Amino acid sequence: MIDRRIKLIVASLFLLTLGATFPACNGAPSDPNGSDSYILQAYLLRDLDRGISASRVFFRQNNQPTPTGPVDVDTTRLDFIQATGMFQKEYTTASAIDTGLHSLRLQDKGKTILNSNLVMTGDFTINVSVPANRIYTGGGNVVVDLSSASSNSVGYFFATVKAGEEYTGKGWAGIVPSLVSSGTFLPSVFQDTLNNLDTGLYYIYMYSYSGAPRIDSVSGDFPTVMPDSVFPNNLATTIIDGAFGTITVSRHDSIFVRQQL
Repeated sequence: MIDRRIKLIVASLFLLTLGATFPACNGAPSDPNGSDSYILQAYLLRDLDRGISASRVFFRQNNQPTPTGPVDVDTTRLDFIQATGMFQKEYTTASAIDTGLHSLRLQDKGKTILNSNLVMTGDFTINVSVPANRIYTGGGNVVVDLSSASSNSVGYFFATVKAGEEYTGKGWAGIVPSLVSSGTFLPSVFQDTLNNLDTGLYYIYMYSYSGAPRIDSVSGDFPTVMPDSVFPNNLATTIIDGAFGTITVSRHDSIFVRQQL
């Protein structure tokens, strides 16, 4: 049993040092209840609207409350925050995490258990094209377009939230269909539960992403709600099951929703 476990760990470390983000293999490690199994959710975030960036890693060993770490993004060691249970680092500029290749390295009890690379998505701009005057009175769709694409992105969300409610886990978000450069909001997005217009100022966003940028317990990093089901696990090895990705939030555009005069 001891020889078999050593062989599994050595094989895992050999694969992980290749520096790749691995696709999920049935979404579970071979021994999900073993003492050497880990769960991971991690992302690198750039928010162009607020001008900030952050690295966040939720990292746990099965049967243990908190692994010893450390956790590094590139050459930066993340801080463990007891209140959130995450390893993280926050920056006051969006450019602090550039659009190049970044590495995520996890250690526990003196051994490296993950060394994975992923590219950060680039700056981009958006524009509300319908309605052209940005005043919405119902009866049709609202359309937001990519004015410039985000480098390294594999997909986009389009999202909206009422002004003053952003970064609170409220609002609406959907995924932009593949090979399409715009998002179409149906009238229901701007209606209340009685199908009446929910009037007021709305901020419109897009998020570009690569990989699987997901941490289930974090909502305040994003202007609107983030549907977790869109990001299935993309890491699966003999000892790790989890998700790792990068995401960039656009500067917002806006519309004003009001009753027809």
